[in-house]
Amino acid sequence: MLLKSAFYSEIEYKKNNTYARVGFRANYFDKFQKFIFEPRINIRQKLNETYSLKLEGEFKNQTTAQKIDFEDNFLGIEKRRWILSDNDRTPIITSKQASFGISYTKNKLYADITGFYKVVNGISTANQGFYNNTQNFSSIGNYKTKGIEFLINKQTNTISTWLSYTLAENNYTFGVFNPKKFANSLDITHSLSTAFNYNFTKNLKASIGGILRSGRPYTKPVDGNETLQNGDKTIVNYDNPNTENLDNFFRIDVSGSYNFTFSEAIKATIRLGFTNITDRKNTIDSYYIVDESQESNVRRIDNYSLPFTPNLSFRVRF
Repeated sequence: MLLKSAFYSEIEYKKNNTYARVGFRANYFDKFQKFIFEPRINIRQKLNETYSLKLEGEFKNQTTAQKIDFEDNFLGIEKRRWILSDNDRTPIITSKQASFGISYTKNKLYADITGFYKVVNGISTANQGFYNNTQNFSSIGNYKTKGIEFLINKQTNTISTWLSYTLAENNYTFGVFNPKKFANSLDITHSLSTAFNYNFTKNLKASIGGILRSGRPYTKPVDGNETLQNGDKTIVNYDNPNTENLDNFFRIDVSGSYNFTFSEAIKATIRLGFTNITDRKNTIDSYYIVDESQESNVRRIDNYSLPFTPNLSFRVRF
C-alpha cells in the first residue's frame, strides 16, 4: 500500500484575447518521506480573428509501473503485471512536458502547428518490453521525445476532412546498455494520417481514413553469432538494442452508418465498417527465439496488426 497526501490550487485569468490557467499540485509520500511538486500552465493568446498562440506545460508523476515477465522466466509464457513504486528498484516515475504552437481559423478551416518536448525519468528496463541480452537486468533510466505536429481540418455542411503529420524523435538513456542512448521501442519518426467524412443525408453517413507511419525499432541478433551459452542454456545473442526498423505501417479503413426512427421513443443506428481494406500484412513487433532447426539457430517471431476485418453493429435506443 502506498498512501499520499496532496494539495492542489489553480488560478484562471480571462481578459480580452488572453486566457491563462496556472496551477500546481503538491504531493507528499509518507512512506518515502518525499515531496513532489507539480506546476502546470496553460496560456492562450488570440492575436486577431484568425491566428492564436498557445503555450502548455506540466509536471506529472506515476506511482505504478508495468512489470513484464518474459517467456524465459515465468512458466513459459509472457506475463504483465502492475506493481507499486518502492522508491528503489521501482522509483516514482516523473515527467516534464511542454508545447508551443500557433493555430489558424477562418471559414470553417482550422490549421495548427505545435512543437513539443517531453522527458520521463524513473523508468525501468523491466517495464519496457526489451528483447535483448539485458532484458532481465535491472536499470533505471529515462526517455526524451521531441517533435512537431501539424493538423489541418476543413468542415462544411456535408463534409469534414482532416490531415495530420507528426515528425518526432524518441530516445532512451540507460546506463546498462551499450550504447547508453538508443531509440525508444515506441519511436515513430514519421506519422501521416487522414480522414474524410461525408453526410449523404441527415441519417446516412460514410467515412474513409488512412494512416502511414514509420516502422517501430526492434533488435536483431548479432549476424553470424546469433546464439550464446548462458550456463547450460542457449539464448539469443542480441545486437545493440533497437538499431533496426520494421517496415512502414499502412492501413485504410472505411465505415458507414444509418439512423432509424421507429417512433419518438424508439431509435436505432446500424454501423458497418471495414478495417484494413487492402488486407496489408503490417508487422507491429518482432523478436527472436532459439530454434536449432534453423541454419542460424534462431527464428524470428513477428506480431501483426489486424488483417481485413469487417465490423457490424446495431444499437437500439429507447
